[in-house]
Amino acid sequence: KRLEFIVKGDIPNPGLLLAEHLQNKLNESGVTVSELPTDIVLKKTERKLIYTYNSPKLKDIITQTNFHSINAYAEEIFRYLALNNHKVATSKEAITEIRSFWKSKNLPIDQLFMYDGCGLSPLDAISANFLVELLNYMQTKSLNKEEFFNSLPVSGESGTLKNFLKNTALQGKVHAKSGTISGMKSYAGYLKKNNKTYVFAVLVNHANGSSKAVTAKIENFLLNVASSKN
Repeated sequence: KRLEFIVKGDIPNPGLLLAEHLQNKLNESGVTVSELPTDIVLKKTERKLIYTYNSPKLKDIITQTNFHSINAYAEEIFRYLALNNHKVATSKEAITEIRSFWKSKNLPIDQLFMYDGCGLSPLDAISANFLVELLNYMQTKSLNKEEFFNSLPVSGESGTLKNFLKNTALQGKVHAKSGTISGMKSYAGYLKKNNKTYVFAVLVNHANGSSKAVTAKIENFLLNVASSKN
């Protein structure tokens, strides 16, 4: 019996892949392309604009990123931040921008260790306290409070939280971002009860159990916390 399986991996050369796809589409449309696709930019070649595509608004991209945990989007937004003060969008400069920003807001950046923008690096580390401080800032001081809050999935209803706390007293009352990788499970966000908003961050590392079991424990923890609040 033939077995089939899917292997996921990074694209080694995204620019070249885009060029190949574009050439294929042009050929399918009857437009002949004489040269092979390439990602090499010929600076002295005269160019002619043939099409302009306007990106969705940044807040909409961020909403998609948070709702569905799209690592590629997160990494590109992260790199984009480097362009605030630098000509090249490198990880190093992006990290400098992020640490500088949160330091200016008096957050404990000594509890923030970043090596990429999507959180897949095993060298990434962050404290629950830093996340709580960040979420509290976004809720009480940020000019983008509403956009950020609305970008977060809702418990039991949407995104990566569609099944989280579903059919419980907290369905529809938690706006949060989940984080999952081998042996680790995290949830951070806002819990609403009795017209009050509580900030929380639960980070579980190297759990002694399945991912499903860890999620159940976190759900029970939040339900117990909510039931104890007036």
